[in-house]
Amino acid sequence: MLHFGLTVLLLRSRLVAVVLGLVESTVPRYRNRYHNLSAQ
Repeated sequence: MLHFGLTVLLLRSRLVAVVLGLVESTVPRYRNRYHNLSAQ
């Protein structure tokens, strides 16, 4: 059971890292789009 718990923690931290990476890659896109819309 301990090994299972460690695996869950590793998977959860990896999932969080992937989600943060996706957010960081999509936020600048929306920010640039917002700046372009406000500039026109």
